[in-house]
Amino acid sequence: MADRETFQRVLSEVCERNGWRAGGSQVEIALADDRRRAVRLEFFDFEGRERARLYSELGNAEGIRPLRLTQALGITFGLPHGALALRNGDLVMVDTLPSDKPDALELEASLRCLAEQADHFERTLLGGGGAR
Repeated sequence: MADRETFQRVLSEVCERNGWRAGGSQVEIALADDRRRAVRLEFFDFEGRERARLYSELGNAEGIRPLRLTQALGITFGLPHGALALRNGDLVMVDTLPSDKPDALELEASLRCLAEQADHFERTLLGGGGAR
């Protein structure tokens, strides 16, 4: 539980420094053109260590053309944070970090990258307006 509290404290500091809104298990990231993007947080245990999973939902993956999805997967290989994944039938940008020793700069970079890439992929893959 101490890991979780430490992670949440660092997350709050990062959000405050950037003007992002944190509440419960979600952070609202400010994007260009006055848009905002939600990044969700959940904790889970993997091999006896608690981890923090950060993700931003793009939408239902069912209608994405295979070629576009293949291109998007290729793009995510080059990103410094996150990757495309499926969660309950929805396409998400996801990143996983250790919760025991959170690094504020790494956490900020991960949140920013997830939000920006989720916004980009939602518009290009799903034709959405972006910024959820």
